[in-house]
Amino acid sequence: MWKCSGEISSDGYCTARTLIGVGKKFSIWSIRNFSTLEEGNELTNRIKSTLNDKSIVTLKLSVSGEDETLRVRFIPSNSDAESRCCFSIKLSVLDLNGEAVTCGEAEVLFGVFVKESGCLLTLTKKEIMKKKSQYLRDDMLSLLYECKFSNGLVYETIENTNYGWIPSQTANGCLSDLKLADNTTATTNPSAPSVLKRNIEVMLHESVLCDVKLRTGAETIPAHCCGDNVAEIQRLNQIYCSTDLDSRLESECAAWLASSFTVHQK
Repeated sequence: MWKCSGEISSDGYCTARTLIGVGKKFSIWSIRNFSTLEEGNELTNRIKSTLNDKSIVTLKLSVSGEDETLRVRFIPSNSDAESRCCFSIKLSVLDLNGEAVTCGEAEVLFGVFVKESGCLLTLTKKEIMKKKSQYLRDDMLSLLYECKFSNGLVYETIENTNYGWIPSQTANGCLSDLKLADNTTATTNPSAPSVLKRNIEVMLHESVLCDVKLRTGAETIPAHCCGDNVAEIQRLNQIYCSTDLDSRLESECAAWLASSFTVHQK
């Protein structure tokens, strides 16, 4: 987007939405007396809108050259200089069994600089006439066209504008990061403890991770064994089971715990 005049003093964003109606048309152009089509002549067919039966695009079929190349021109019915129309078409020849043989595709945006377009069919008149028992029924060629075209604006509006304080938004409109203008100061509040932190605290207080209990002269302390030395654990179990702990055993127990256990006292 561009601003026509002046300078933009602050960053901002503008959200606009435009919905364009798209029409689809599937039909068969029955070309009678196909064998009589000669260079310099054109056959015309109009593609009409299903809603209001107005002509959208005119198709013109002609033949040229020694190989009798078939060419289809596309001419928009609305010749207004400011009118724009996006048009795509797929052309196929139907054989007598109803099978479609694709022979041409095109996509064009009609507007100020593009007033008409066209495409050459991959099947020539000579090839069709050689296989007329396959493609022609009573000298009639069935040309199937499948086209899509824009038929005007359905909805257009500016949904949102914001300047000075700009929330960065994702495609679905959810707020993510916040961006403030240069003259604005932001204050942050301490966030609540994370779920992981709360879970760890609960496990520690509830002794969920404790797999052994240390019994001293004063109390029993839950603990977690960090190592897997079986001999040390068995020797420590003997200390746990002793009811008469002297200072030597308590010192030995404390030293071993400092290197092998993490103790969490309630």
